[in-house]
Amino acid sequence: MRTLLFILLATTLAACSSPPPQHITGTWVSTYDGTVLDLMSDDAEQRDGIYVVQPSMTGAPPFTGQFRSTKTDVTLADDDGGPCSTMTGQYEFALLNDVMLMTLKHDECTLRSTIMEYAWTRSLSSE
Repeated sequence: MRTLLFILLATTLAACSSPPPQHITGTWVSTYDGTVLDLMSDDAEQRDGIYVVQPSMTGAPPFTGQFRSTKTDVTLADDDGGPCSTMTGQYEFALLNDVMLMTLKHDECTLRSTIMEYAWTRSLSSE
């Protein structure tokens, strides 16, 4: 009887546990203009890494940068050659399923702050 109660209790607790945290890493598409943002990380917590931006504008070259995130905030810094290469942007983000919303905290780059404040949808991999 004790074994049965233990199994029942363990099953109930497992069902009530919180889902694993969602990570900001992945490929995102802007609902503003279709720009693609690929956030990549090789650390275990997927909090720091690099990004590649593929602008939706015809002829605009892709550019890269570095990101650092917490559970709710992200800091973006374009590498040299990016449109915001001398400025960092700080945003609060929220993830709900495959949608990411960013709220401006501080960013001197108007181009980045305009596009980042629209919803981003996670792109499904073709693999």
